[in-house]
Amino acid sequence: MPRFVTGGQLIALVIALILSTAALIVPSITATMAEQSAWLAPWMGLPVALAVAYAAVELHRRYPDQTLIEYAPRILGKPLGKMVGFLYVWWFFHVTATILQEHSLFMDSTILIATPGSVFYGSLALLGVYLLGQGLHVLVYLNVLMLPFMLALLMTGLILVSPNMDPGNLVPLISHGGLPQLLVASLGSAGWLAQVVLVSMFLPYVRPDAGATRAITAGLVITVFTLSLVTAGTIAVFNASETVRLQFPVYSLTRFVFISEFFNRLDALAVVVWVAAVTVKFGLWFFAAVLALAQLTGLRSPVGLLPAAALFVVALSTVLYDNVAQMTTFLAEVMPLYSLVVFEVGLPALLLVIALFQKKGVKG
Repeated sequence: MPRFVTGGQLIALVIALILSTAALIVPSITATMAEQSAWLAPWMGLPVALAVAYAAVELHRRYPDQTLIEYAPRILGKPLGKMVGFLYVWWFFHVTATILQEHSLFMDSTILIATPGSVFYGSLALLGVYLLGQGLHVLVYLNVLMLPFMLALLMTGLILVSPNMDPGNLVPLISHGGLPQLLVASLGSAGWLAQVVLVSMFLPYVRPDAGATRAITAGLVITVFTLSLVTAGTIAVFNASETVRLQFPVYSLTRFVFISEFFNRLDALAVVVWVAAVTVKFGLWFFAAVLALAQLTGLRSPVGLLPAAALFVVALSTVLYDNVAQMTTFLAEVMPLYSLVVFEVGLPALLLVIALFQKKGVKG
């Protein structure tokens, strides 16, 4: 595989894998249990994500030219390894379809109300097929261009709404449920942050001098800092109970920006940046799903699978959730166990432990 991804681009990829949808939904999910302490949850989920990243990098060091789908059969044996690969193919497609429906529900609930969902599903899926048809490097470069605008918008929005913030909404530091309840609430953040396991599909494209461990760690810390700051700002403006009731609290936050008569409606700009950010995240997950399917079935190139895979993702996304409330409930109550326990922590840990005992495939 061509190794073209630099350290800086890898940092941006890690942020893009997680932040665009997490910043939109995680504040309300974590505030449901952690209340005013929700801004601490991402920091408590960070060690889990770092452990997942370590496993991914260590497995890559032992099998440097292979993805998770390719080295799983070498570690577990062909039958069991292929079964693990099949499970990951399903999970990649499931998350990709969830991202697509998050995009559709967000657009339909905010700026393009009553627009048929097929418009959102179809446009994003077609754009993903086009971009990935040009090569992964196009998506990598697009992310480098887009990400600074997303981070700048989030920080600018927080600064501009700061006059509406009440620091009293953030105290006491630990909610009435205490540290145990905060730990449980942090599982939601950990589930999002541990999506960094997806780098297992991209590390073969990373240059050897990129410093993968440092880059992934930096990307996770930036993501956690941003997510924590956004959550704290949202709660400071709306308070914890109102944050829980909001469908997309960060979007609601941008609607508070109003400076004189010439600078308002920042929410419209937020939608534009969201579309760019979710395009990159969708593209990365979609690429991983199609690449995993191609490697599992022995195809030399995943490009030919893109149209059929896009149709499958669109079809799957239309049946996953009926509305925002149903999607949020799934992401808050089911996804942490479904994704975190099985795909993000459980299987990578199993592969790493067995690989360490086998002592095979180590390079240098």
